[in-house]
Amino acid sequence: QHYFIQSNLRMKLLIWMISCMVFTGVRSNCTHESFEEKWTKKNGLVTWADSDDTSPGSLKCGDGYVLDSKHDVVYCKGEEFVLMDQDAKCVDSFDVKAKNVTFQTQEYNFQQIKVGKTYQFPVKSPNITYVVATNYTATKTTPTVRVRVSLVGKSHHPVLVNIRQSTESVGFELPLKVVGKGSQELAPLNDQTIELCPAKLDYDDKGKEIPLPESVEVVLTGGGATNPGKNSSGGNPVVMIKASAVQHLDLLPNKLTGPTNVEETESLIYRYNWPKDGSITEVDILVQYFNGDKGHKPGKGPDVCAKISLRGGKCPFDEIGVHELTFTRQAFLSVNKHDKRLKDKGMKDGFLIAISILPDDYKCRSDPDAPSSAGRTKGIQVSLTPRNQPPQHIYLAVPLTTCVLLIALTAVIAILFIRPMKYEEMDDSEIIDTSDEGALVAQIAVDPPFEPKIAEISPKMVDLEEGEDIDIGTGNSHFHEAPTPESSDDAIPDLTKSSFSFIDLLDRVKKNDMVVNLTQTIGHCSVPLLVFLNCFDSAIVDIQGNLKELTLDGNLDACYVNSRCAFPTNITDYRIPDISRVTSNLPYLVSGLGFYFLTYQKSKVMAPINALGKGVKHDFALFNAIAFITGLIGVTSAIYHVCPNQTTSRIDMYFIEILLGYYSLKLYQSRVPDIREVYYVPVITICVLSAIERLLGGTELAWNLIGGVHLLTTFWVSVQLFFMGKVSMNPLTMIKERSKIMDKIRLNYFTPEFKYQIGFFSLAIAATLGIAGSAFLGKWKDQSMYNVFALSTDITIYIVYYVLTKTVLRKEKMKTHVVVMIAASCFIWVISFIFFFAYKSIDTSASPAESRCLNKACIGGFLDGHDLWHCLSALAIFLTNNMILMFDDDLVNTKTESTYF
Repeated sequence: QHYFIQSNLRMKLLIWMISCMVFTGVRSNCTHESFEEKWTKKNGLVTWADSDDTSPGSLKCGDGYVLDSKHDVVYCKGEEFVLMDQDAKCVDSFDVKAKNVTFQTQEYNFQQIKVGKTYQFPVKSPNITYVVATNYTATKTTPTVRVRVSLVGKSHHPVLVNIRQSTESVGFELPLKVVGKGSQELAPLNDQTIELCPAKLDYDDKGKEIPLPESVEVVLTGGGATNPGKNSSGGNPVVMIKASAVQHLDLLPNKLTGPTNVEETESLIYRYNWPKDGSITEVDILVQYFNGDKGHKPGKGPDVCAKISLRGGKCPFDEIGVHELTFTRQAFLSVNKHDKRLKDKGMKDGFLIAISILPDDYKCRSDPDAPSSAGRTKGIQVSLTPRNQPPQHIYLAVPLTTCVLLIALTAVIAILFIRPMKYEEMDDSEIIDTSDEGALVAQIAVDPPFEPKIAEISPKMVDLEEGEDIDIGTGNSHFHEAPTPESSDDAIPDLTKSSFSFIDLLDRVKKNDMVVNLTQTIGHCSVPLLVFLNCFDSAIVDIQGNLKELTLDGNLDACYVNSRCAFPTNITDYRIPDISRVTSNLPYLVSGLGFYFLTYQKSKVMAPINALGKGVKHDFALFNAIAFITGLIGVTSAIYHVCPNQTTSRIDMYFIEILLGYYSLKLYQSRVPDIREVYYVPVITICVLSAIERLLGGTELAWNLIGGVHLLTTFWVSVQLFFMGKVSMNPLTMIKERSKIMDKIRLNYFTPEFKYQIGFFSLAIAATLGIAGSAFLGKWKDQSMYNVFALSTDITIYIVYYVLTKTVLRKEKMKTHVVVMIAASCFIWVISFIFFFAYKSIDTSASPAESRCLNKACIGGFLDGHDLWHCLSALAIFLTNNMILMFDDDLVNTKTESTYF
């Protein structure tokens, strides 16, 4: 048997080469004398120091035991010290408890440790070698041990570690250098755990295993400099060593293994071998905290942090496996026989599942200040189930069905409820004609003749001077004289004339409704998109880095996934943990495109109606922005679900917040003639909140600031909206209007309208106080969820206020299809929220281990609850968009100025 002896302190391991029998032919000539007898012959009687259980005694001869021959070597094997005397050509065994032995200026410090306990050793000098030994008894269920070696604190001096037993030897250096892709040096590892090979047991005649005594030695060399000078850096490293027992159990298909208690001082190893007939190629492994049954009490340590590692069957077993994850109450692994990583690790015949208790609960807790569980014991049970392969791409069934339904709804709404408005016939009494003061003659026709654009009345502008027409749809104002035959002819470019004015053409372009609509749409869409790209570029980079960590290192904690209902796939060199979460966002894109088509159809229908000065004057740039943002929700959600985690969750909610803001702005614009002061307020507000989150994160200051801004903004807007009828962001406006507000309150105090307004004002303030108060108290973990919840509450209150004001106070009758759409959207929103909350399967605001507690099995064998949320919410958003688009279809024959609240 060969052992290692020290060669190079920094680059090579301590290598000891000791032969139990140097020359077998002379073994019989050896004199078997005890060490004391040999020492007595040469040096006189040996005097031993007193010894105890914690510190072995040492020979009283100077600084340690010094052999007079340079060829003598002493080493430790368990509790037995073995001396090799090359002169005698044999090995003599003796039983002593010497702690320090010096040979050729090298001091050997022998220590004995027990399995399950932690020990620390200061490695003071390269001239001192620590030989730490532990004994254990190998059985069928506990055939081996794992040894954890780690550096305590910081040190600049490396330590060479050699772990060996009778069948193997493993060497490494701490701190362990880690090199990433592109030869980039990463942070070194100060901790390494090695699981040694199981002992080969013999069996008696009755088939019962015979326990085998085994020993493991850990050799430490290195530490501080031999001759430390003034420029030497780093202190003496302190090495922590802990040996733990390892249990081995077999996994059988469709059979529950356990419950089994696992201690911090040991590990559980579950072994599974693939059937040779190839009948099973993929299995699902469910590890759960044992919650008790009729015959057993619940296990201990439900929230104790543990780690699972998928490894190959070859030894020595490295702690870093093919896949790794942390868990508390449950964990799920899907193992495919044809996985490339398994083949590369030599796992074609089977694999091992290793479960160990971590020293503390830090990695499994979302709150770093929460104390770890005192008892480091966990009761678990494991089940292995062969996976029944569903039809390929079955996860696309529901998203594609939803897309088809959205396309059908788009066609039905366009054909039945929008296009008929264009063909509504009008009699002669409905033609407007003012002959002396400047007239507008317009008539709805199936194919109206080509005529010059005529100034429109817009709710964005107010009359500034007499004779000036205000363009509400575009936000532009210009003067018009009464049309005359000459001016009418000039309105159409005469291509037969040689003179052509570029300025006139540019002026017509500026006044063109389509150009202005497009310009405003770009303004609404580009601002949030640019802020998104600027603020969340790091999140995109994080996704790429996390995918590399998942694919290359097998760290399943990198992405939050419902592992019990996931469809992993490989795209190029990356492994997507659940492709169904990505593809289920397709309905958002179809919803946005469908609503954009309906917006375009509605704008064509409303143009001649608004030209008559009738109907609600819509700003279709806002509708276009809503359609664009709806599609972007699908894009950002798909990007986020490539690898969901705490750093990427913000991009999932960003455009949902903006969409809710635009809902409020569009409803407000429909009934207010001038919205210039608040035109870009929603998108700017969301951008500012995003900037606050990026700068301050989830600190207490950030939550106090967000809650305060939310409370003050809601109070400011509610006072103006409910008591003034319009909103201004200029503080001077409210100060100037305070007397009017007080007069209105005094005069209308007993009227039903005032009671109605004060009721909604109180409701809005009370809801805001509750939400903002929870932020002040630190009840929220995710700022994006807070923003969505706050904005959803505000828009719900405003929609109810809008509908009741329209139907109760103003006695306006909604169209039947609008009422049906309101009911349908509310119903689908309720069903969507049920799947979002009741079937919640991950939580990115928690730790990966805590999130796994929410993992749920598939609905119907292939449907994840969150995928259904994507499809249903896309449908609900589509209906909500169209509800706002068609809220006021009953006012087609009402004068525009009469539609304002």
